Amino acid sequence: MQMDPRFIKARDRFDACFAREARGRGITEPEISKLIRLLPTVIRNADCFQDTLTGLWRYYFGTPPISLQSGREVVGADLQYPQMRILVMVMHVADTYLPPHCFTRFIDRLAHRKKHAEVLAEFQPLMHRSDLTGIQNEVSGYAKKTIDWLIPETGKQPLLIEVKCRLVDLIESLESLEFAQSLGVKEIPAPRHDPAIMLRSTVDKFVERNPADAIQCVWVSSHLKQEMSETRNKFEQLAGKRIHVVIFGGWTSDVSMIGIAPEVTQEVARRLNVNLTDSYFFMRDTRGLSNT
Repeated sequence: MQMDPRFIKARDRFDACFAREARGRGITEPEISKLIRLLPTVIRNADCFQDTLTGLWRYYFGTPPISLQSGREVVGADLQYPQMRILVMVMHVADTYLPPHCFTRFIDRLAHRKKHAEVLAEFQPLMHRSDLTGIQNEVSGYAKKTIDWLIPETGKQPLLIEVKCRLVDLIESLESLEFAQSLGVKEIPAPRHDPAIMLRSTVDKFVERNPADAIQCVWVSSHLKQEMSETRNKFEQLAGKRIHVVIFGGWTSDVSMIGIAPEVTQEVARRLNVNLTDSYFFMRDTRGLSNT
């Protein structure tokens, strides 16, 4: 799907746009040429544009428009038109730190339009940490399952992080909003997604472990705010000894966390170089509306 021309400030070739963003991040010319060559052809052939609202450069390759039950389609900039700066950062980290077999699998998955945004999001936990030496991808978990990242630190227990991208929650909330509007309701209903679903699908990936040996985390790439008390209750019921911290975040350094103890969440925030906020939480009132 092409972007509405009214939202396009400028256009450019993919390779020129990628190179410009990469130079702005201090990546050398030989590295830039290598990264462009490594990209799948279907991505290198994508058109690029600068959007008028944010001034960011984007490319035409991402999740297909979200189809609601009513038949309407919803387009979101970062899902359908990913930011070029994010692709540059992810490609640079992947090429620098992933072993060949993991990098090959990463590139193959990146080329699938329906998975593209999700594959990029898997790198969110790495984006603000300055030293990624020794990171491991797809490490052994429980019952032949794998965990997305192991992040070591000298003299400390490692972090194990599994990344979840909850696009289904966004779809359900959009359908709820559309239904409310059809009834003439002017107030926006708060999201009603169940955090237990996300936790149940993840908890079995981890073995039971003392956080003194490894801190086991779930990073939720979140498009929606989470109801604070509901999420905390589900975490306390389901996580136990297998998940020590749940992180709600995106591409900025601001995240929200729920963990087994304040000192554990603070340690995770320090290691990932992120800021602890309540920006991903809200509190539901008795009418099902958001208070924040």
